[in-house]
Amino acid sequence: MSKASTDGKITNHKKYKDKEYSYKYFESRFYVDGKQYTARSKISQKDADQLAGIKKQAIKNNEQKLKSNRETVLNWCEEWLETYKLGKVTDKVYKQYAYHISLITNKLGKLKIKDIKDNDLQKILNKRSGYSKSDTKKLMNTIKSVFKKAKINQFITHDPSEGLEMPKTAKEGKRRSITELERKLILKTAETHYAGLAIKFLLYTGTRPAEMMALIGKDIDFKNNRVIISKALESGKDEIKDPKSEAGNREVPIPPFLIKELEYIKNEPFKPVFTQPTNSKRYSKSSFRVAWLDYLKQMDINNGAVVKDGEITISSFPPDYDLVPYCLRHTFCSDLETSGVEINVAKTLMGHSDISVTSKIYTHTSNKSIDKAAEKYNEFLAKTGS
Repeated sequence: MSKASTDGKITNHKKYKDKEYSYKYFESRFYVDGKQYTARSKISQKDADQLAGIKKQAIKNNEQKLKSNRETVLNWCEEWLETYKLGKVTDKVYKQYAYHISLITNKLGKLKIKDIKDNDLQKILNKRSGYSKSDTKKLMNTIKSVFKKAKINQFITHDPSEGLEMPKTAKEGKRRSITELERKLILKTAETHYAGLAIKFLLYTGTRPAEMMALIGKDIDFKNNRVIISKALESGKDEIKDPKSEAGNREVPIPPFLIKELEYIKNEPFKPVFTQPTNSKRYSKSSFRVAWLDYLKQMDINNGAVVKDGEITISSFPPDYDLVPYCLRHTFCSDLETSGVEINVAKTLMGHSDISVTSKIYTHTSNKSIDKAAEKYNEFLAKTGS
């Protein structure tokens, strides 16, 4: 029989041939994940406690090994987010982390974390090429933190994020050219969105939003495929005024495919070219802002955002996404450079008073521009027999 002593020791008694022999052992109990274990020693309680520590660590190591073998990227990322960020950062910052975590788990979530390779993570970063540098940097830091903590918690022995490199990204700032992905999304969204034609007009003519909103039917020259710009919606007000400078008065070519879409205004010389969806009034600054935000929402959906009850629950864009209408104007100028238009002509089409303003965009030479220059130069060399 056995009984527990008050000092934690257990004494067992055995009877053999009418003689009672007694011996005792020392016991130390411990728990791992709610399950009780016991370590015993015949030497001393201290020795039992030491054995318990060794046994406990061995069980934990085995449990950790089993857990790491089945731990998925999704499970660990969710645990990382809850353990290291929830309640420790502001709601806005937490949403940024949650967004970046979704970029990781969308691609790698079902894989075991121990199987992730360096190139798996680099591919995620490379897909952000064209987005803002700051957002891509934040994504890289999130990835590094996730896998650094996974190593500390012994889920992995090698950190696959250690050698990550920043991809080439779009320039930061609101006045930037759109990426090729954005161009595709903008044009796809324009097919069904009520502001689609106005957005395409900004992209293909480089007009300022305030200039676009001031246009009336007679400003469209259907004979020569041009738009005559002579007015603008005054900044801070909803009044039509002359351009701020003489350079603002100009004519800009309209691509043939776009002029066809404007034929509805051909016989309406005094009607606004672009109007609000609920009435025939021209856009105001506030109504166009509403239209632009709705346009971005539809772009987001077209890009794969998660929608529930008509609202986006998980955006496909970063929290600090910086696409604004002025990016379309900047893109038009960049397209002029790429197509080989001389800078002094671009200055006129853009309505810049100073060519230095145009040159700031033209100095952002694209690979296409370089290729086009090489093609022209090689043609020249061929003609001269060089």
